[in-house]
Amino acid sequence: DAPSVAKNFWGSVNLAPKVEKIGVEGARVLSEQIADSETIKEITLNDNQIGDKGAEHLAEAIKKSKTIRKVYLTDNGITEVGAQYLANAIQDHSSLRVIDLCGNDIDPNKFSDRNPKIRLDAGVSTGD
Repeated sequence: DAPSVAKNFWGSVNLAPKVEKIGVEGARVLSEQIADSETIKEITLNDNQIGDKGAEHLAEAIKKSKTIRKVYLTDNGITEVGAQYLANAIQDHSSLRVIDLCGNDIDPNKFSDRNPKIRLDAGVSTGD
């Protein structure tokens, strides 16, 4: 279940759970712990079906974190709505270098944020 997934990875620098898809609830629980961590630098939650609501939870954690540098959220059912939550979260985030949103349901023509830290397609950021 989601709370035990979060506890298993507490204190980890790279959150790459090899479990069943954690979904929105798992993203919420992980986000609470990520926000309080001073050691987590990279988050990998590919193919976990967190959707827009999970992206919103992670965006709140990213706003609070001063250490996160890379976030990988490929194939999570995130749309332009979730991408915008994340884009808003990183506006003033100096340490974050990339949020990888490849393989999600984001139409680049509808997602207007041109932040070069956000990658929608393999090797292509929105700032290109």
